[in-house]
Amino acid sequence: MKTSFLFLLLMLSCFRLNAQEDASSAAREEGVDQMEEAPLLAEIVLPAGQEVKCHELAGIWQFCLLEQKADGYHLKLLPVMKFLSPDQTFVNVLAANNRIVVTNQGTYTVKSETLYVEEILKTAYTNIIPGTRNDISYEFLHDRLMKVSFFIGLTEGNGLGSEFWYRVCD
Repeated sequence: MKTSFLFLLLMLSCFRLNAQEDASSAAREEGVDQMEEAPLLAEIVLPAGQEVKCHELAGIWQFCLLEQKADGYHLKLLPVMKFLSPDQTFVNVLAANNRIVVTNQGTYTVKSETLYVEEILKTAYTNIIPGTRNDISYEFLHDRLMKVSFFIGLTEGNGLGSEFWYRVCD
């Protein structure tokens, strides 16, 4: 656990430094009007159809948008990270507006090769109660790509939510 938190702090400081450097660079540019633009997202292409050899949940994952094309999975990485530690603790982190926010923190238990349960112990969201348990189905599409599915509460009933996560580090 100690190692996981040290690594988390290192990763967070890297995010913070990059965000500060980006903000400083933008501030130094003179004569350029500030325009609202969609942020540039890094894109990674992974081949589809490969045999998945790594079935380990523990690692550092980055939230991504996925588009499947003829040459493979096209991923656009977003500034949301999920740290799934080998000691079965997890932390979800959002980097935005030159800030880093821990959105959820808790423990997780692997129930099967396709199901794990997160128990949220601390949260930044007012609509989530600490102690909430989320059953999450998961499927590896590639050694570095995972699809997760879970039920979410909506104003007009419940629905199935899906997300894609890119493994940044084991």
